[in-house]
Amino acid sequence: MSSLIANVIAAIITIPLLGYIVVFSISKRIMKNHRRAFHMAIDWSTVFLIFAVHHLIIVIWEQSFFWLLAILMIIVASIFVLLHWKMKNEILILPILKGFWRMNFLLFFVAYIFLITFGLIQRLSS
Repeated sequence: MSSLIANVIAAIITIPLLGYIVVFSISKRIMKNHRRAFHMAIDWSTVFLIFAVHHLIIVIWEQSFFWLLAILMIIVASIFVLLHWKMKNEILILPILKGFWRMNFLLFFVAYIFLITFGLIQRLSS
């Protein structure tokens, strides 16, 4: 049973779209609200995308650059805090966290697509 759970978690991390679909389906049934289910699925699939990008980097370059991903996320968070402060003259944590997390979704989704394409081209050419 534990190997089945481990395989499901590995598949969700390896294929974030599957994680999005699973979280969206479950949350839509529980909440009965399409918009909130969509946002919850985006938020959770961000975690899956971060780990998938990390895993793809390890597979492609045989080295972990998680520290670089962490620094990138800190820079994005800093930019969000600075922009929010400049526009609102105050720092409201919840809107900053939501914007930061959704921006991470976009960044890691683009990175995931790029790394999948790059990895496939690299494997096919060698």
